[in-house]
Amino acid sequence: MLLNILNIIEKFTQSKSLKELPDMILTALQEDDMKKMVYEIYKEYQDFMCITDMPKYKIYFKSKGKGCLLHSLDMAAEEYEQGTYNLYVSDVAYDSNIRKEVLYHEFTHIYDREFLYNKYRFGKEGKLADINTHPFTEIHAEQVRFLYMLGCKNINDNPKGINHNAVVWDINSRSLAFYDYLKDSKDRIDNVFVKGVDKIKHRHKKISKAIIGNMVDQLLYYIGALSIYIRYCNYKNDELMDLSNVNACWHVEIDKVIDLYCNNDITTLQKIDIVKTSEIMMCDFVRCAESIGIL
Repeated sequence: MLLNILNIIEKFTQSKSLKELPDMILTALQEDDMKKMVYEIYKEYQDFMCITDMPKYKIYFKSKGKGCLLHSLDMAAEEYEQGTYNLYVSDVAYDSNIRKEVLYHEFTHIYDREFLYNKYRFGKEGKLADINTHPFTEIHAEQVRFLYMLGCKNINDNPKGINHNAVVWDINSRSLAFYDYLKDSKDRIDNVFVKGVDKIKHRHKKISKAIIGNMVDQLLYYIGALSIYIRYCNYKNDELMDLSNVNACWHVEIDKVIDLYCNNDITTLQKIDIVKTSEIMMCDFVRCAESIGIL
């Protein structure tokens, strides 16, 4: 079953750009209304982040496509190209009851490109810029998404405590307790990174860098959500932070990444911390896959 899932990911991980994906079929009035709705959420996001004057973006409404189990644009995405922020929103995301949460995640990528450029002069565009900042911004985007979802008034809101049974929604709009969400996510990570890799090696199969990237993204999302849980909840923290199985199988210092992002305000991290995170999450996993013969 796991190999079938990995094959599906391989099949639908596309090399063509997001712009080439099919557009949603909309009337001019529908498109205008949807653009206004997204822009209103963008203004609310800036209020939530306690900032003003975030850059403009160009929006594209795309169709996920019926019959596809996975698509290169599953919910939404952000890209920076030739000085312009491009925001891609799928029909699935727009019609979802977690539309605002999904957009908060993507808007944080815009926020982070500006923040990291202004603070540390990280590049905004190009492969190196994406590699250097990708882990940081995926973790941060999930932090923001969960803070909003858990009812914080703004990014500076410091609730005295969040119940581990507080209701959150996963990417499929399924509601469940915060702890259960993290436990399910951790179980999936163990299944893919440990049991799945053992099966791949046993069957002498190979996976692509695109699949590894997808796997690592799931881990980054988990760390982002976990860091909020660790900061505001006090219930079975050690169990959720224990990814020693992944460490042992992949020989990466994932525990250092978890410790860094769960015990520090992400906006206070130094440039060396961000680059080191990238080396672990973007490079070490690929090196390990090569060394154990699955890439």
